[in-house]
Amino acid sequence: MTVTIAELEARSGMTRANIRFYEAEGFIRPERRENGYRDYSEAELELLLLTPIMLIFRPNVDFSGFGFNFALTVGGIMLMLLLEPLCLHYFGTTPGKALLGLYVERPDGGRLSYGEAARRTFDVLTYGLGFYVPILSLVLCILSWHKHKEGRPLRWEEGSELRLDKKHLGLLTAGFVALAVFAGFLGFVNEELSQMPKNRGDISAAEFCENYNGLAHMDGYLRSYISLTPEGWERTSMNPTRLEIMGYEAEYSFYETGGVLERLELRLENIPGRTGLIFSTQELELALRSSVWGREGSGVLDFYERRMQLIDIQQTVNYGGSGPEDFRLELPSAAVTCELNGGLGSALELLMTIELA
Repeated sequence: MTVTIAELEARSGMTRANIRFYEAEGFIRPERRENGYRDYSEAELELLLLTPIMLIFRPNVDFSGFGFNFALTVGGIMLMLLLEPLCLHYFGTTPGKALLGLYVERPDGGRLSYGEAARRTFDVLTYGLGFYVPILSLVLCILSWHKHKEGRPLRWEEGSELRLDKKHLGLLTAGFVALAVFAGFLGFVNEELSQMPKNRGDISAAEFCENYNGLAHMDGYLRSYISLTPEGWERTSMNPTRLEIMGYEAEYSFYETGGVLERLELRLENIPGRTGLIFSTQELELALRSSVWGREGSGVLDFYERRMQLIDIQQTVNYGGSGPEDFRLELPSAAVTCELNGGLGSALELLMTIELA
């Protein structure tokens, strides 16, 4: 069921300008008639009602550009104003200063009060860092360095002194290095886990589709208006997918026994009238990750093996060099084959078959 923009205004309570804004931001993607008018679906109405939340917790956001960098800087300043005074008041140091064996104290050796610590942090941001404003921050850092070199006190050092604790410096350094290594390891494991499908081991066609949609949406490969089902593609908008923009269509076929997926076929073929030159290996990689990863030899801890599987696909299925190549990939729990028909200048069709052991 579709609705017009007038009906959408009435049911959502938003103005036409707001609806156009959210459409430009990519939150909703109405179908276009031949006469240029838009048709909106019920699903897009539901998305429209969630757009205020989505603007804050936006999926697949591009973490670049002035807006994100500005928000990141402001967030960092707020955290510094909140946490550093607490650290100086209760511990006499911060994690970074402790790593260097440095402590901030009153001239009499006592801890700074919270007010004194907060004022010191604010003065550092104002007179030392210029609140990270470009150029101004650099100029203030240079001026502060010159003052320190000449032996003149810095604004934020009034009423406090820095003390170097050499006794525990080595122990603290080793502890922080160990903590950094552990944090890096946890980050690596978390990244690997995020690349794994939800359903693992013996799965059904429906579970494969759930894996595929989760990974494809997370990677930004599919927009939220399209998803894969055992019966084919399900979409709430006629906007083209990434493969269609490149000039290709993807079709999946599933073969089950007793509700367990034993074989799947992915067929890629060029769209008539389009002149795509290469197939995207990302579609092949998603099919592999959604079906094979999580099985024997491709588990969470099999970092190297899983990376090599993707590299084999990227390098062996070579459509950018002298010509495409068919290939077969033997894995502990699956066999992957790709066959290509046609060539540059003619209709292209790629058939990828994954047989699960």
